[in-house]
Amino acid sequence: MPEAQGPRHPPLRQAAIRVGLAVVAWSGLCVALDQAGHAPSGPTLLDRWYRVQAVVVFVVLPLQAWVAEWVAQRLQPTPEARGAVASALGTGLLVFLVVDIAAWVMLGFEWLGVVLAVSAPLCVALIFGLGARRFVVHGRSWAQALGAVTAGVLVALILGGPLLR
Repeated sequence: MPEAQGPRHPPLRQAAIRVGLAVVAWSGLCVALDQAGHAPSGPTLLDRWYRVQAVVVFVVLPLQAWVAEWVAQRLQPTPEARGAVASALGTGLLVFLVVDIAAWVMLGFEWLGVVLAVSAPLCVALIFGLGARRFVVHGRSWAQALGAVTAGVLVALILGGPLLR
């Protein structure tokens, strides 16, 4: 009988890889922004926040992915969709970060806000669409799936959002 959890479960492994890639990309972007002398536009807990965030993201983002996944599975228990929300979160954030990195390199730091206005909603749609799709494929309605994904992502954002900018 195949193992239902752990490292041998392909969807969970895929989710871990995607979240891990997003963590590395986010941390790398933070290091680069810090080295270039940039700071977030809003208030932060400490000076040189990008330097701090480059380390914090290694803990916070995986925990956010786990929390989002846990909440969604509690609301719509669907073992076949295990890993869907974490994987979607990792994928969406990775796309978002690649766009941010490309915009910074090609257009400059001052354009990140403009790019963000377009890329953020598209990446949010990607996260919700990918996350909900796996629930729908396994028998949940779109409303049930989107409700579970939304709740999971919101809880994760509330818990870790203040630390990741």
